[in-house]
Amino acid sequence: MRLKEKLILTFSVLVIISSAGISFASMAVFQAVYKEKSRQYIMDITRQTTNNLENNIDEMETITFNTLKNTKIQEQLGIVNTKTLSEYEKLLVKRSVEEELIGDALYNKNVTSLSVISLTEEAFTVQKQVGEQVIQMFSGNEVFDAKGSTLWKLTDDGQNGICIERAIYDFKTQRPIGIIDLVCEEAYFSDILEDISNTYTSGTYIVDTDGIVVASNNRKHVGSYFPVELERLQNMENDSRAEINEVDSYLYTGEKMPNGWMLVTTVAVGEIQKDIRYFALFSGGIALLAIVVAVVAIILMIRHITFPLGQLSKSMTAVGQGDFSGRVHIAGNDEIGSLGRTYNDMAKNIETLIEKVYKMEISQKQAEIEFLKMQINPHFLYNTLDTISWMARSGGNNDISDMAVTLADLLRATIKQDSFITIDEELKSVRNYLFIQEYRFGDKVEASYQIDNLTRDYIIPNFILQPLVENAIIHGLEPKLGKGNLNIEIRMQEQGIFFCVSDDGVGMTPEEVRRTYEQCERDDGRESIGIKNVYRRLKIYYGAEGTLKIESAKDEGTKITFCLSLKKLNEQLENEI
Repeated sequence: MRLKEKLILTFSVLVIISSAGISFASMAVFQAVYKEKSRQYIMDITRQTTNNLENNIDEMETITFNTLKNTKIQEQLGIVNTKTLSEYEKLLVKRSVEEELIGDALYNKNVTSLSVISLTEEAFTVQKQVGEQVIQMFSGNEVFDAKGSTLWKLTDDGQNGICIERAIYDFKTQRPIGIIDLVCEEAYFSDILEDISNTYTSGTYIVDTDGIVVASNNRKHVGSYFPVELERLQNMENDSRAEINEVDSYLYTGEKMPNGWMLVTTVAVGEIQKDIRYFALFSGGIALLAIVVAVVAIILMIRHITFPLGQLSKSMTAVGQGDFSGRVHIAGNDEIGSLGRTYNDMAKNIETLIEKVYKMEISQKQAEIEFLKMQINPHFLYNTLDTISWMARSGGNNDISDMAVTLADLLRATIKQDSFITIDEELKSVRNYLFIQEYRFGDKVEASYQIDNLTRDYIIPNFILQPLVENAIIHGLEPKLGKGNLNIEIRMQEQGIFFCVSDDGVGMTPEEVRRTYEQCERDDGRESIGIKNVYRRLKIYYGAEGTLKIESAKDEGTKITFCLSLKKLNEQLENEI
């Protein structure tokens, strides 16, 4: 596939993927925002409608409260409940009580009837339609058990009225003396629901404490049980889904009203999804049109860009075959024009460059040969040290012999090809080094070891402790006046193996410690080479877990510690096995 085709394909795929990604992202954002806005809007409507319904409930509650506190009604009920009255006296009492009820019953268009019923079941009633029977939806015991609270229920006379009953208590004795029975029209509440019905509220229902619909914008559901159980309805969160009248719908519930009613607003899922689908189709069409326009523009642009590159490719093929006379003529000051001019310069100088490369390769080979000539065979060095040891021991110089043997062992460990050795082998190199230094310093340096035997067989990087020991002697104990102590500690911990090399030498200031850390991080510089070597190798093999920690105080000494993870040490041990 040619470069032009690759570029067209690549950019076209990128445009398609980008456009699709943007479209899907926009769709997801729109869907989330649209749903949230719709949800918030419906919740606000539900909340406001609940407040309006509560105002109507309060109005009915006020009528019953005014009735029960009416002193004249209290007085007349006391007479009816305690005395045997003639028909004429009953008529006078009836007229007196009903005169008190007329104001609330006849002048409120929403009240169908208002009755006061004595303990002797004498009913004093004011009705919009005279002659209708008094509707009672609760027994006397139910009303009195409510302790003065109102009871609300849908009437069962087929008129879908709302019956409200409440006990009347004597002001003096606080004993029940009668019952208030108020019936209002269901439309008093359902008219509020009609006002909020729109595209997004396909159904609004007032559900009582028994789960029965007492009012709805769809009157055919009044008097029936709401499709969702009351307990589930009370516990579900807004935006929950349920099947209402065989339609998958979102449910939104208002706060429970003072009389125990609950407003439920339902929205068909399809209504919400419909607008989202319209937006998806619209945005998809726009994205498709943008992709077509972008792909056509990409094809034209890439053809214009790649034409000079084709010329350059032909000329380079000729150069590859040994023809350096070819030149390209590319107009313009952009990168491709600059590339053409640079190529022409390259073709002109390429023979000179090749000749220089040949000369450099010859010089490099000669340098390698000279370097190999100067190298000393390690086996020759070991054999020489063994010869020195044998000659010294033959002459009775056992100390020189021991030092030569020790130096040979130390050199073998230093240039050993293996990257990892056991802790026990590393300690042997440390002891060899200290043995040699003992001849130099005598008893000025006293070394002590605290080695956990459980650690000896673990594998660690070669030559990791000896540089720290050497640093402690050269920079810590040698400058010190008098005898110095060197301690090497290796112990097993819960998460790893702890290493510590400490001395009581001249120590360092905080500034010197900081400078030592800086030297460990720098690539250049010849200071702290031993510590830098250990520091970097630990970082390479163990990462942050193998970081050296330097603690020092002037004239008190220095302690260098690090801890190696048991997990990594075990992995190295398994690989070695």
